[in-house]
Amino acid sequence: MRFQVLGPLEAFTVDGHPIALGPRRQRAVVARLLLAGGRVVPADRLVEDLWSDSISSGASGLLQSNISLLRRILEPDRPPRAPAKVLVSAAPGYALRIQPGDLDSWLFEQEVRQAEESGLARAPGQALTLLDRALARWQGPAYSEVAAEEWAGPEVVRLDELRAHARQLRAMGLLASGRAAAAAAELEVLVAESPLREESWRLLALALYRSGRQGDALSVLRRARDVLVAELGVDPGPRLRETEVAVLAQDPALDHAAMLFGQAEGRGLANLADIDPGPGGATEPGEHANQPRGGPDMSRSRMKNPGIGDPRSAPRLIGRDGELGTLLDAAQMIASIGSRGTALISGEPGIGKSALVGALAAELESRGWLVSWGRCPEAEGSPALWPWAQVMTTLDPLVPRTREEWEVLRLGASTTQFHVHRALSGYLARVAETRPLLVVLEDLNRADEATLAALRDLAADRQPAGVFVVGTYRSAEMGEELAETCSTLARQEATRIDLAGLAAADVAALVRLTCAEVDAEDRADDRSVAAIAARADGNPFYARETARLLASEGVLVATSEVPAGAADVIRRRVARLPAVARNVLRTFAALGREGEVSVLVRAEQHHADEVYDALEIAVVTGLLEEPAPGRVRFAHALVMDTIYGDLPKLRRARLHFRIAEAMEELRPADVGALAHHFAEAATLGCADKAVRYCRAAAVQAEQRFAFRSAVALWARALAVHLLDPGGDRRVRAELLRERARAEQLAGLSQSARESRAEAIRAAEVTGDRALTAAAITAIDTPMMWNNRTHGQTDVAHVELIRRTLAGLPDGESELRARLLATLALEAAIWHDPAGASAAAEEAVVLARGLGDASVLAVALNAHYYVNRVPGQYDLVLEIGAELMELGRRERLPGVEALGLLSRSSALMARADVDEAAALVEAARELAGRYDLREAAALAGLATAAIQRMQGDEAEAARGFAKVAADATEAEMWDIYGTMTVVRVIHLHQQGRLAEADPEIQQLADGYPQAARSLLSARMAMDGHPQAAELLREEPAFDYLWLLMQAFRADAAITLGDRDIAEQIYAQLLPYRDCVIGGETISMILGPVAECMARLAVLLGRDPSDDWRQALKVAQRARAPRWEARARTALQEK
Repeated sequence: MRFQVLGPLEAFTVDGHPIALGPRRQRAVVARLLLAGGRVVPADRLVEDLWSDSISSGASGLLQSNISLLRRILEPDRPPRAPAKVLVSAAPGYALRIQPGDLDSWLFEQEVRQAEESGLARAPGQALTLLDRALARWQGPAYSEVAAEEWAGPEVVRLDELRAHARQLRAMGLLASGRAAAAAAELEVLVAESPLREESWRLLALALYRSGRQGDALSVLRRARDVLVAELGVDPGPRLRETEVAVLAQDPALDHAAMLFGQAEGRGLANLADIDPGPGGATEPGEHANQPRGGPDMSRSRMKNPGIGDPRSAPRLIGRDGELGTLLDAAQMIASIGSRGTALISGEPGIGKSALVGALAAELESRGWLVSWGRCPEAEGSPALWPWAQVMTTLDPLVPRTREEWEVLRLGASTTQFHVHRALSGYLARVAETRPLLVVLEDLNRADEATLAALRDLAADRQPAGVFVVGTYRSAEMGEELAETCSTLARQEATRIDLAGLAAADVAALVRLTCAEVDAEDRADDRSVAAIAARADGNPFYARETARLLASEGVLVATSEVPAGAADVIRRRVARLPAVARNVLRTFAALGREGEVSVLVRAEQHHADEVYDALEIAVVTGLLEEPAPGRVRFAHALVMDTIYGDLPKLRRARLHFRIAEAMEELRPADVGALAHHFAEAATLGCADKAVRYCRAAAVQAEQRFAFRSAVALWARALAVHLLDPGGDRRVRAELLRERARAEQLAGLSQSARESRAEAIRAAEVTGDRALTAAAITAIDTPMMWNNRTHGQTDVAHVELIRRTLAGLPDGESELRARLLATLALEAAIWHDPAGASAAAEEAVVLARGLGDASVLAVALNAHYYVNRVPGQYDLVLEIGAELMELGRRERLPGVEALGLLSRSSALMARADVDEAAALVEAARELAGRYDLREAAALAGLATAAIQRMQGDEAEAARGFAKVAADATEAEMWDIYGTMTVVRVIHLHQQGRLAEADPEIQQLADGYPQAARSLLSARMAMDGHPQAAELLREEPAFDYLWLLMQAFRADAAITLGDRDIAEQIYAQLLPYRDCVIGGETISMILGPVAECMARLAVLLGRDPSDDWRQALKVAQRARAPRWEARARTALQEK
């Protein structure tokens, strides 16, 4: 049996008879299995890939039906019930078992490889025969019926690249055979189809030259240069330049084989794909450049390779020699040992951050470094990871990404954050293999969380690579994410530079230099320069802008009329422009710091020629720059901020609306920008579009792990929707639900709970039970920490869940499973333990039947949560193991972290502390890699508790303090209550409980039920009569039960209450070999047996056995203080 995929999918018997594969979906199944190359494709993946438009509980049945029909087609003679030999079942899915020679794409690849190996220079005839045979196999586009599918894209691109490579090899063969004219004809077609392949251009020029067409050859080389500069912003490579020189000189070497085969007969199959890096194109930053004094050229770049992505040259740097030297020293160290390094440059707007990195880039470029730039956009709406996308886009022409790198970095929706970061790090390391690499990330104060997470991971990667990442940010605009990033990078020994203002002498030199640039040195007299220096207060931007006024309007304007503020200087310069130019700049300010000229022209109400003229004036006057063909940018963010800030709100809305309409026509896939502009114009009647694009952008942000960005987008969609009092109530409920879900994913648990409550109220108003159920389950993502105050239950919410479950239609198995899990979490231990446990168990059963990993994770989470009580350690270990395995298999890092931490809690309760510590460390590493804040906080709590247990008090204190700070940012519920209990326990273990009165009062006020046992112990110490009354109240049987019983034991011993002591002793007996508080992984008191030994003394019994058991627990936990207490007690006996 043979298959053809180089064109429409076809199958043939061994005799060559065609096989009808059936309708489109069946053919797609075959194509998907052929793409796997004989490997097993999981059934879930097939369903996801082929039924993505309608994934439901019935999709698996549809897949099986298609498989059965295909087996009959492919093996019509197979006896009933005999095992299939072609389309086989193999856990966990299906595979197509065929020989490599039965697939035309494999034969094609083999023939191309054989042609290369045969040697085009030695045997061009043989190679041409092989290539002709290989190319004849193509009957149309590869996998033409499914080429648009995401899962087929990488292979289609690879085969297309291989085909272009084969055609290029064939042209080389024709040249080697002396058939230059035929080669030229084929190469003309090839360069038209693939204009970015430099080698094809070179071969075409060579073919034309050998055909006696020297003039045409030179014309082709000029065309190649124009295409490369216009499309990529790069000059031709050395081979193309060498060929141009040779053609001009009519070098005899052009007729030699060496000129044809100088690159080992082409690039080879090992690295074929010049893969398009995706939409966006090269963008390029640096705000340190001087615009040439001639008019702007909107059609082609003026780049002279001063650094990839930065088409301008840096001006002379004044007053920053020390800072530049620090950065150059760091770069030298990185280059000499092939390491990685990071530097952060901060300062106020206009202080010269970009000028400094521009000078650094220029110097390193002159030393042979590669330089690439990425800029965090000032305007909202850009996709997550945009600066890194800019960096990769501009580096791709030099070092193309591999197919694997391209796939991982392009398909963020189906790739984990870890794999994205690993692919990015690996790609940059490959780029730096031959030359060290400088990556500049500007304006990190505007970076999304995904961009900063990638930066943190890149800095932490210890694999050798000569990569230096330098970031800039405004000090006054540092948010939580950037603060966390700076803290992380500080631990990685990043170079830090906080730019202060220039000295007066340096400001004076800058003013004189600026005037000299426009031939106005005569106006920069000492008095004028001193006046400007005094006003500038060390700010280079203000000094330069005022100097430009001095040069253009004279001393009076520059030193007397203009108020001492950068914004006023900018307004003065803008006011000097023609009216059309001012209007265009206002529109551009609404568009953002940088943008495409085509969008601006489409959005403007002026004629296109007028817009181009206006842009030219703005570029010439230094307000705008032209970073790349067809793009313009403000020379400084302050220019944009000033112009935009002066616009009235109504005019802003109108401008955003025109921009949104232009982008919808020209850039319909840029949902982030469309969301921003339509939302800003929502009051003009486009609220529906604003909501639609905000939703799409939020989903995109979630797919790229930028959950806080997603929260902001859902909130914006909701705000826009609320502008219409008569808006669809269902939409409001849906938006609230999605905001709650995003908040939960972002670690904002308290906010998520509040948003869910709003979503439920909004859904109930509609009367739609399914919508209400969806709102209830909005935050059912795996939960590692309490999302409510200890001991409290929202009874009304529990009853609502039960009513919703009762009214849920048949067939809603997934929703039912999620509701049951939510019921278990809400009813939990303090309201209906038995009902919560039963709900969790039913949820797990339903989830297993569904085969949905996310639902199973939620159900197992609930199952763990309701069993977080003493004595359930085996079950918790079992649930934790399944969560770990599920998380790893399905690439759900949060689920894996939950499994690690749940198992560690059971192990700590059993005093298996070393094993628990290893799991905690694995969870900490996982949390850092994926920015799992709750997991990081819990791992930090557990680590600090273990350190305190094992005697490292200083590290434990630092660890608890850091967790308290970090967890506050993550909105972890009751973190202060936990930390208060930790402090009380610490004082208790030192015999200083009386010093904990403020903390005990806080707990009594905030958690009256949970604090009763502790309060009883403290009151008993003072002989308070209420102590005995509190002692008789049994604590709830939850994860704090052992801890509360220990405090009750203290009270009973102090009061001499033998009856209560006897009761507590009997209750503790099943847990004699455990650790008090181990289940909490943070609030750890000591061995249960130690507490029992003290009770035994009161009861008149020999405590020796209890102390010996306490000693065993202490030794197992490697807790020196516990061990010392036990040994002392045994010696006293």
